[in-house]
Amino acid sequence: MNDDDHFHIHLIDEEAAEEFHQELAQYEEEVIRIRANVVAPKSLKVYRASSSKFLLWLSTHNRSLLNPSFRQELDNVDGTVTQKKRWIVQYLENATTNNSPAPVLCEQLTASKFLTWIVSLKKANDTEDAADIVAVENMSFSTYNSHRSGLHNLFREFKVDMPVSLQNELRVYFM
Repeated sequence: MNDDDHFHIHLIDEEAAEEFHQELAQYEEEVIRIRANVVAPKSLKVYRASSSKFLLWLSTHNRSLLNPSFRQELDNVDGTVTQKKRWIVQYLENATTNNSPAPVLCEQLTASKFLTWIVSLKKANDTEDAADIVAVENMSFSTYNSHRSGLHNLFREFKVDMPVSLQNELRVYFM
């Protein structure tokens, strides 16, 4: 092999390396896009509706699990249950841009508290919100899973790691 051949091979290797790095950069950009758009808009709406119901339930049944600043703001919302839910959804929608704190004290939330809320949905017909007046005695497995996904999304939106013990316990009940 002469010097010209060696130079030619080296050039090809540099070009291949450059092409590889460009391709890798494109993959990394795609990963960033995927991570930014983890949840489809329609699913996000469902998850936030679930979270709003859960947070509203906590405000009545287990206030100590709510972040004090969130609890105070919610207490200042005048109106019906539906209006309070709308305020909570708006809080959730604006949370990432406003750097708002998580509405729930995530590290204190247990599977037992969450599952108590799930069970309470069977008695939802004492609410003033007509959308909640549904015979939920026959609540489907997918409905339960939607609420669990809503809880996972709540942690995700506020960039809080769900405790492994909570994940594991929820997995047992939602298999």
